Amino acid sequence: QRLGGDVRIATCADFNGTRWTVSAVMIPVPRGNSFLTPAGVVARLFKKVNGTHGAKTVNAPADVDVAVSVSTGKAFAHLANLQWNRATPVHFEVAGKQIKGGRVWEIAPENIRESVNVDPPDVFAAKESVLRADASWTLAPGAVAAVELELG
Repeated sequence: QRLGGDVRIATCADFNGTRWTVSAVMIPVPRGNSFLTPAGVVARLFKKVNGTHGAKTVNAPADVDVAVSVSTGKAFAHLANLQWNRATPVHFEVAGKQIKGGRVWEIAPENIRESVNVDPPDVFAAKESVLRADASWTLAPGAVAAVELELG
Protein backbone atom coordinates (compact mmCIF):
# COMPACT_ATOMS: atom_id res chain seq x y z
CA GLN A 1 0.00 0.00 0.00
CA ARG A 2 2.67 2.49 0.97
CA LEU A 3 5.05 1.64 -1.88
CA GLY A 4 2.56 0.79 -4.60
CA GLY A 5 4.68 2.47 -7.28
CA ASP A 6 7.61 0.20 -6.48
CA VAL A 7 6.01 -2.98 -5.20
CA ARG A 8 3.04 -4.38 -7.10
CA ILE A 9 2.00 -6.99 -4.54
CA ALA A 10 2.42 -7.29 -0.81
CA THR A 11 0.79 -9.97 1.26
CA CYS A 12 1.31 -11.72 4.54
CA ALA A 13 0.17 -15.03 3.06
CA ASP A 14 1.21 -16.06 -0.43
CA PHE A 15 -0.47 -19.39 -0.96
CA ASN A 16 -3.30 -21.79 -0.23
CA GLY A 17 -2.71 -24.40 2.41
CA THR A 18 -4.10 -27.43 4.15
CA ARG A 19 -2.50 -27.08 7.58
CA TRP A 20 -0.09 -24.13 7.76
CA THR A 21 -1.38 -21.12 9.69
CA VAL A 22 0.46 -18.70 7.35
CA SER A 23 -1.91 -19.47 4.49
CA ALA A 24 -4.50 -16.96 3.27
CA VAL A 25 -6.91 -19.71 2.23
CA MET A 26 -7.30 -22.95 4.16
CA ILE A 27 -8.39 -26.02 2.22
CA PRO A 28 -9.53 -28.76 4.59
CA VAL A 29 -8.50 -32.26 3.53
CA PRO A 30 -9.73 -34.81 2.76
CA ARG A 31 -13.04 -32.88 2.66
CA GLY A 32 -14.67 -29.71 3.96
CA ASN A 33 -15.37 -26.13 2.97
CA SER A 34 -12.44 -23.84 2.21
CA PHE A 35 -12.23 -20.59 4.17
CA LEU A 36 -10.11 -17.46 4.49
CA THR A 37 -7.75 -17.05 7.44
CA PRO A 38 -7.55 -13.61 9.13
CA ALA A 39 -4.72 -12.64 6.75
CA GLY A 40 -6.93 -13.56 3.79
CA VAL A 41 -9.94 -11.69 5.18
CA VAL A 42 -7.90 -8.50 5.69
CA ALA A 43 -6.27 -8.79 2.25
CA ARG A 44 -9.68 -9.20 0.59
CA LEU A 45 -11.12 -6.19 2.44
CA PHE A 46 -8.15 -3.92 1.68
CA LYS A 47 -8.23 -4.93 -2.01
CA LYS A 48 -11.97 -4.16 -2.25
CA VAL A 49 -11.86 -0.79 -0.42
CA ASN A 50 -8.90 0.91 -2.07
CA GLY A 51 -8.00 3.85 -4.27
CA THR A 52 -5.91 3.97 -7.43
CA HIS A 53 -3.05 6.13 -6.12
CA GLY A 54 -1.15 6.21 -2.83
CA ALA A 55 -1.31 9.31 -0.63
CA LYS A 56 0.70 10.61 2.28
CA THR A 57 -0.52 10.32 5.86
CA VAL A 58 0.39 13.49 7.72
CA ASN A 59 -0.93 12.82 11.21
CA ALA A 60 -2.19 9.63 12.84
CA PRO A 61 -2.63 8.31 16.36
CA ALA A 62 0.50 6.52 17.61
CA ASP A 63 -1.51 3.35 18.29
CA VAL A 64 -2.90 3.07 14.74
CA ASP A 65 -1.08 1.91 11.61
CA VAL A 66 -2.50 3.84 8.63
CA ALA A 67 -2.10 3.60 4.85
CA VAL A 68 -4.00 5.99 2.56
CA SER A 69 -4.96 5.94 -1.11
CA VAL A 70 -7.13 8.15 -3.32
CA SER A 71 -9.36 8.00 -6.39
CA THR A 72 -11.38 10.73 -8.07
CA GLY A 73 -13.67 12.20 -5.41
CA LYS A 74 -12.73 9.65 -2.74
CA ALA A 75 -10.03 8.88 -0.20
CA PHE A 76 -9.45 5.51 1.42
CA ALA A 77 -7.71 4.60 4.67
CA HIS A 78 -6.59 1.18 5.85
CA LEU A 79 -6.30 1.12 9.64
CA ALA A 80 -5.00 -1.35 12.21
CA ASN A 81 -5.33 -0.67 15.93
CA LEU A 82 -2.05 -1.87 17.44
CA GLN A 83 -3.56 -1.84 20.93
CA TRP A 84 -5.23 -5.12 21.85
CA ASN A 85 -6.72 -3.84 25.10
CA ARG A 86 -8.22 -0.43 24.29
CA ALA A 87 -10.17 1.38 21.61
CA THR A 88 -8.51 4.27 19.77
CA PRO A 89 -10.34 7.33 18.41
CA VAL A 90 -9.46 8.42 14.86
CA HIS A 91 -10.43 11.68 13.13
CA PHE A 92 -10.18 12.05 9.35
CA GLU A 93 -9.17 15.19 7.45
CA VAL A 94 -8.14 15.62 3.82
CA ALA A 95 -6.10 18.73 2.99
CA GLY A 96 -8.06 21.17 0.84
CA LYS A 97 -11.17 18.95 0.71
CA GLN A 98 -14.45 18.70 2.57
CA ILE A 99 -15.53 15.25 3.74
CA LYS A 100 -19.16 14.81 2.71
CA GLY A 101 -19.58 11.38 4.28
CA GLY A 102 -18.13 7.93 4.36
CA ARG A 103 -18.35 4.26 5.22
CA VAL A 104 -16.31 2.04 7.50
CA TRP A 105 -15.77 -1.70 7.20
CA GLU A 106 -14.37 -2.93 10.50
CA ILE A 107 -13.12 -6.36 11.47
CA ALA A 108 -13.45 -6.46 15.25
CA PRO A 109 -14.42 -9.83 16.71
CA GLU A 110 -15.77 -9.76 20.27
CA ASN A 111 -12.98 -12.10 21.36
CA ILE A 112 -9.77 -10.79 19.80
CA ARG A 113 -8.15 -14.21 20.22
CA GLU A 114 -10.95 -16.02 18.40
CA SER A 115 -9.69 -18.52 15.86
CA VAL A 116 -10.95 -19.01 12.35
CA ASN A 117 -11.63 -22.56 11.36
CA VAL A 118 -14.22 -24.72 9.62
CA ASP A 119 -16.80 -24.24 12.40
CA PRO A 120 -16.95 -20.40 12.62
CA PRO A 121 -15.45 -19.31 9.25
CA ASP A 122 -17.10 -15.86 9.37
CA VAL A 123 -15.84 -14.77 12.79
CA PHE A 124 -13.62 -12.18 11.07
CA ALA A 125 -16.30 -10.87 8.70
CA ALA A 126 -16.19 -7.09 8.22
CA LYS A 127 -19.17 -5.09 9.48
CA GLU A 128 -20.15 -2.05 7.44
CA SER A 129 -21.14 1.19 9.20
CA VAL A 130 -21.70 4.81 8.23
CA LEU A 131 -18.90 7.17 9.24
CA ARG A 132 -20.03 9.67 11.89
CA ALA A 133 -20.91 13.16 10.65
CA ASP A 134 -17.82 14.64 12.34
CA ALA A 135 -15.59 12.32 10.22
CA SER A 136 -14.40 10.37 13.24
CA TRP A 137 -14.40 6.74 14.27
CA THR A 138 -13.42 4.76 17.35
CA LEU A 139 -11.36 1.77 16.30
CA ALA A 140 -12.07 -1.24 18.51
CA PRO A 141 -9.17 -2.92 20.36
CA GLY A 142 -7.03 -4.90 17.89
CA ALA A 143 -9.43 -4.06 15.06
CA VAL A 144 -8.69 -3.60 11.38
CA ALA A 145 -10.77 -1.24 9.27
CA ALA A 146 -11.09 0.08 5.73
CA VAL A 147 -12.59 3.56 5.42
CA GLU A 148 -14.04 5.21 2.31
CA LEU A 149 -14.36 9.01 2.46
CA GLU A 150 -16.55 10.90 0.00
CA LEU A 151 -14.88 14.22 -0.82
CA GLY A 152 -16.41 17.52 -1.91
